[in-house]
Amino acid sequence: MTHSFNKPLSCPRFFLFFFQACLLTFLISGCAKKPWKDRLEDEQYKGAYSLAEQILIENRGCEKGLRADLLLQYTTPVDTARLSGFLLYSPPTSYKFVVSNPLGQPVFLIAGNQKKYQYINTLEQMFIAGGMTSFALRNKLPIHFMQGRWYDWLTGKNTIPLERLTDLHTDGEERGIWMTFEDGSGAGNISHILVDPERHTIRVHLLETAKKKPLARIEYDDYMEIDGCRQPRTVSVSGLPYGTQITLELSRIEFFERPANYNLKPPRGYLQQYRP
Repeated sequence: MTHSFNKPLSCPRFFLFFFQACLLTFLISGCAKKPWKDRLEDEQYKGAYSLAEQILIENRGCEKGLRADLLLQYTTPVDTARLSGFLLYSPPTSYKFVVSNPLGQPVFLIAGNQKKYQYINTLEQMFIAGGMTSFALRNKLPIHFMQGRWYDWLTGKNTIPLERLTDLHTDGEERGIWMTFEDGSGAGNISHILVDPERHTIRVHLLETAKKKPLARIEYDDYMEIDGCRQPRTVSVSGLPYGTQITLELSRIEFFERPANYNLKPPRGYLQQYRP
């Protein structure tokens, strides 16, 4: 299997690009008009609550590892950058991403979780390892991202407990039902989720801070299903600052049951850097 990249990125530019692109995917500034309409009451509320319960059960039953080809595209009015590689993701936050050249030889490798990261650049023969807390502080990555539900965001799921459900609304465009959850873990983000009641899938996920400051708009499309578990093939964001658009396209998707932690070992002879 061959994966490619269209612009060589030097170390540590590749690692920073990977995290900053993913971060911008989940960070939007400014205010937007709320897309929901009427609050559900009585029987409508009971029906929507039951739907939320069903979807939560389905989502928790599908907390599986993800194996897929990933094309990450980051577009601004003046430039486009792409990373094409192979992704392994194991809930809740363990990941490994490998970018190879046209001959199938690994060029960049990243592995880690919300606590640590490891990075290999074979072009520069460099290995870097460090902690995510210090990495976030150095690069000004907000806690709302670093302590968020990465797996939910990537896979179009919601695993926030049902007791954190605070509101149910109709959609202004009649696309489904809006469900609001106030997450009691991590950074305490608020999630407004637009659910398709027929397909039991999430179409849009709006993130806010606990103080209701807008953080993100994540849209999901082109769901596929394997053994009753669904995965969007496209995760996209628009309306970002400076006209930036970011798209994650997944293909050759597979699920696996066994949870995993991914680690990289420094190749012999490589320059090694260890950061706090």
